[in-house]
Amino acid sequence: MGENETLVSAGGNDVNKKALWVANRDNPMLSDPSATLQIRDDGNLILLDRRQSPIIVNSGMIARSDNTSATLLDSGNLVLRRGDQVVWQSFDYPTDTFLLGMKIGEFDLTAEVPRNQLLVSWVNPENPLRGAFTLGVQSVDHKAATKLGVWRGYNDHMDISSWDGNNFVFIFKNLTNSFNFVYVSNENESYFTFTTIGKYDMSWLVISSIGHIDEYTMFNGSISLVSHSLCDKSIIGNSNVCMDSETSRCTDGDAFMPMNGTFPASMTADLLVVSVECEFLCKRNCSCIGFATFQDDLAWCQLYYGSKNDILNLMLKERNDTVYVRGFATYPTCTFDTNLCRKIVDQDQHLI
Repeated sequence: MGENETLVSAGGNDVNKKALWVANRDNPMLSDPSATLQIRDDGNLILLDRRQSPIIVNSGMIARSDNTSATLLDSGNLVLRRGDQVVWQSFDYPTDTFLLGMKIGEFDLTAEVPRNQLLVSWVNPENPLRGAFTLGVQSVDHKAATKLGVWRGYNDHMDISSWDGNNFVFIFKNLTNSFNFVYVSNENESYFTFTTIGKYDMSWLVISSIGHIDEYTMFNGSISLVSHSLCDKSIIGNSNVCMDSETSRCTDGDAFMPMNGTFPASMTADLLVVSVECEFLCKRNCSCIGFATFQDDLAWCQLYYGSKNDILNLMLKERNDTVYVRGFATYPTCTFDTNLCRKIVDQDQHLI
């Protein structure tokens, strides 16, 4: 196991390389290269961090026997078996990616609470925590769901495709001819799945952190990407509903710039959280000017609530760590040591 606990990743060049599934997205071990994936004595699949604290990967379907084995299939499906019986599989717990052979829909329809299998975006391209966008189906008046839709939060919604009884129709005009969608509906389940057709080796869809539908295709080992915005006025049946990420409420935006420095302890709050959650906590509070993460035996998050100008001046005096400052930031003109300032700015010109 490595960074982001990525169990499956797409090949191709570095620009298009994208994690397809994350085992423990709600509590990822981002900075623990020693993390391992193994089958425990009781037959369950677990992740172990450096403290040897186990996280059960197949917690949605616990193994009842110690005679199990795990296999990563060519499709990207991680399967835990007991003999020929499937105990648990990652395809039943998708993250943000719709893979060949995966099912998106509603299951166990005769149960008191049916199970909804859907995609949830990442917070950002580097952070697998659950983001703002969901792709799935929704039943109406207890009838089988025949449409795929995207939700932003709990309210904003747009249908992006539907089943007309014979064909699967997307609202995007420039969708490639690499997908053959199939709709299955019976008393127990109602879902969509697909196969890859045409010249392509493989194809898949991703609900991105900004609400786009990213369409990936692979041909002869080379990966191509077409990103479909839900704000594009050219899409079929556009109702002027924009489903992209909302504009930031913060004056300096939601982007953070890496800089060398150290925050003054008198104006920070220290939290015991994983590094990916640190940025999320700062981003959602406009009073948070910057954040930093560090790790000893535990992972720490430092949030800064002071003045941006003050912190930029203070960082000139002590520059041992990397901190992240909200919005565009430059080192101020030096008044205390011109030679030192010129040397520092020259070294970090790429940050300005």
